Amino acid sequence: MKKYETERTFDLPYNALSRKIRFPLAEGEDITAHLTKPRGEWKKGSVATGSLNIEQKDSQILKGIKLFKSYSPKKISVSENSDTIVLNPDVTATVERPVFGDDPLKKKWLNLPDPRKPKVLDGEFTYGGEVRRTYVYKRDTGLYDEDEIEVEGVAKAPFNPGSDRIFINAYIYNGKKDLKPPSFENKIENNGNMYLQKRLLWQSEPYTFDVIRWMCHIKATVNQVL
Repeated sequence: MKKYETERTFDLPYNALSRKIRFPLAEGEDITAHLTKPRGEWKKGSVATGSLNIEQKDSQILKGIKLFKSYSPKKISVSENSDTIVLNPDVTATVERPVFGDDPLKKKWLNLPDPRKPKVLDGEFTYGGEVRRTYVYKRDTGLYDEDEIEVEGVAKAPFNPGSDRIFINAYIYNGKKDLKPPSFENKIENNGNMYLQKRLLWQSEPYTFDVIRWMCHIKATVNQVL
């Protein structure tokens, strides 16, 4: 049975407090369970039941933390009148900025040596499960030709197991306490008798003003603000 192992990367931009992502498990490949009965026939009225279970594992980069605040689905239940069950589920998960150590809402700011390079963390979703279905067959008791009894059995089949490892690039910049002073020119251009107009350049008095930082939450669909 084939095991899927996939990786993908998403960005958390500078101005995003959180981002909800959506992705197909196994990059959209069929996650399949194929039931086979060893004998007899499927019991009348029986269906294939079971589930595919999805679990979030700890980050491999930062041990002991789970990257995503929430995710769904955690379980996909199956109840089908079929021998072969095929699933192609999408997972949605929400990552929040504070998990990277940067929490502007609580005035806890992270300053990276090079804000052009993101802080990278990873999360992993593993999945697996099985389905089962009841079958029946006739068994001869060996006493008389007509002495047969109906016996029930249960056929089981696993889904393709796998894992999706997700990397999040968090871009972080919270400004600087001390900035290099700006440089201004103090001079007069075209300051000659032949010029009718002169151009004066000088440094004015400094003005202090507050800066408002607008941030957002990003949806899973078209990256719109929630």
